[in-house]
Amino acid sequence: MGRSRGGCITCKTRKRKCDETRPACLACQNRPGGCGGYGVRLRWDNGIASRGRFAGASTPAERESSPEKSNTSDDVPSTQAGSWASSPSVQAQPSSEQALPELDEAEEDRRVFQEFLRSGIQMLFSSKKGDWHQASFLQVIDESKAIVAVCVALQLSLDENNFERFHQAYDKAVQLFKDELLESQGTLKRGALGAGLLLCSVSFIQTIPWTNILHCIADLYNFHGDLTELNPHVDPYTYHFFEVLGVMDLPNLVLGRQTRRLQFWRRFRRAQVQWDHCVDGGVESVSGVPRKLLDIIARIGEPGVEEELWIWTGEVGELLQTHLWDAWRYAGILVIRRQRGKDSTSAPADPDITHTAMDSRLPCTEVVLCRLVSALDALRVGLERVEYQHLLVLNGTLFPYVSASAEFRLLRQHPEWKQALNSMRDQRAKGDTSKSTQALFGMIDEAWDRGDDIFDPEQAAASRGVELALF
Repeated sequence: MGRSRGGCITCKTRKRKCDETRPACLACQNRPGGCGGYGVRLRWDNGIASRGRFAGASTPAERESSPEKSNTSDDVPSTQAGSWASSPSVQAQPSSEQALPELDEAEEDRRVFQEFLRSGIQMLFSSKKGDWHQASFLQVIDESKAIVAVCVALQLSLDENNFERFHQAYDKAVQLFKDELLESQGTLKRGALGAGLLLCSVSFIQTIPWTNILHCIADLYNFHGDLTELNPHVDPYTYHFFEVLGVMDLPNLVLGRQTRRLQFWRRFRRAQVQWDHCVDGGVESVSGVPRKLLDIIARIGEPGVEEELWIWTGEVGELLQTHLWDAWRYAGILVIRRQRGKDSTSAPADPDITHTAMDSRLPCTEVVLCRLVSALDALRVGLERVEYQHLLVLNGTLFPYVSASAEFRLLRQHPEWKQALNSMRDQRAKGDTSKSTQALFGMIDEAWDRGDDIFDPEQAAASRGVELALF
């Protein structure tokens, strides 16, 4: 028999069908040990807290302090997050001749959090500066201490000089997130959901395994099944978090993934038509890509998707955005062709001829790669213009950049294309010194320097035991 998604803990553990009778199922009442009930138990794998006093924890740790213990420097201040953000801005950084006043942890966290609101938050999106999600972020963080702690950890992760401080903040954020999930007892809290997704971002920036966090969220809130059963009255912020979860779970946007995909984007898109604030078209803000295009990318691996990507009619947007969208669809075509070549038992097809027999109208790989490199180069040049400084599209270039960079044989034949990709990479490296991006670029460089004709980004990440995000 199949497992029951809503079954008791004992039946789930033993992988048997549960009759879901409450408070204890009938099947377990007649067995030794009885029924474990329907309480929440979260799965955590060792990757969530890889350092510090929570390293290696297999279950969410309870707080070591008693309920009566007053706030200490290890706790998030009792001050609400909103008042943090509205407190007077930190003064300009002192010169080398001035001594920075010594701050306690609460004051230092406040300063780092304000810096996140000014700068760090922009690395989370690939659409535009000042979008609604940035302006309204403060309305959500008041609901969760964890989300504030994760923002602090994320900002610290961007400064390699704050190595020790970051890991302290990261462990603290993980613990607060676990506590909030346990306290919710399966009731959806948008603050905790947002904290979990931000924790994923902090983790992949630091090359800490992170997709297990998505599974913990899905397990707790039962996101594995039919999402139409969720409350249709979803507020805009929760709706946005669902979209983010879906993007993080899309195929081919995570290299070296250590967990199975949840197939969340497609199930979310089917369910959303019944919800308030349903948005069918337009641009998804994390990827910077139209939702309709993400619908096609979510089906990579199915018949006909390659042709759909080629003939996709596009949407109206700012001129520079359209170059990013073209780059994504060309990148998707190259991914499909590499996967088809990898799955084939015969010798791989010559990339100079059409890779598919389904439709002779599809161009050869050389043409697709040329179009992809051209789109990325146009985007790079455009970002140097003042009128496009409000766009965050550079954040959305990793997926197409990696897909193009994997075509070693063609790039060796066209060194000018390789040079164009190097220029794009240099532009991105100016503002992105994260460990994940450095690891990604390092893998490509190593394979290129070895003289390989074929580069498999997925295999390279898996062999290093890292989960690298390309969104």
